[in-house]
Amino acid sequence: MSVQNQPSNMNEAKINNFKFEIQGLGVFPFFVTDCNIPSMTIGEAVQPNPLIDRPLPGDKITYGELSVEFIVDEELKNWQEIHDWMTQLAFPESFTQFKEGEVYKDATLFILSNSGNPILEITFIDIFPVSNGDLQFSNAGSADTVLGSASFRFRAYEINRL
Repeated sequence: MSVQNQPSNMNEAKINNFKFEIQGLGVFPFFVTDCNIPSMTIGEAVQPNPLIDRPLPGDKITYGELSVEFIVDEELKNWQEIHDWMTQLAFPESFTQFKEGEVYKDATLFILSNSGNPILEITFIDIFPVSNGDLQFSNAGSADTVLGSASFRFRAYEINRL
């Protein structure tokens, strides 16, 4: 093995070294427990050939969903922030629910080093919620924490090293 091909940083990424923020949401980001970096795919074209078809890279990028899981606060404020955002987007019942210019927000996922310092910033541009998951309550068993989930779509994401 060649010494020149070795990485300068041998530390592994840890699953809990992140911080997630959504512009304009107050309570929601504080309780986030899980977050993903969505998949990214491109289509493909096929160039016909008498012997074997040749695959070619496509020209459009398709992103997967940004999925976030969070602990629900006892007043349901963080769950309600997503609920209210979705309500104003999807055929609200009255004009007072609709807020012009608040369709999209930007979100940022900070990847932290093993020392807790931000080393990577992933900015999701023009996100909007497409799902605010079920909240499950039960009188059976112990008093477990209520967990919520939300999924977002977005236009693109940018990666910046800090």
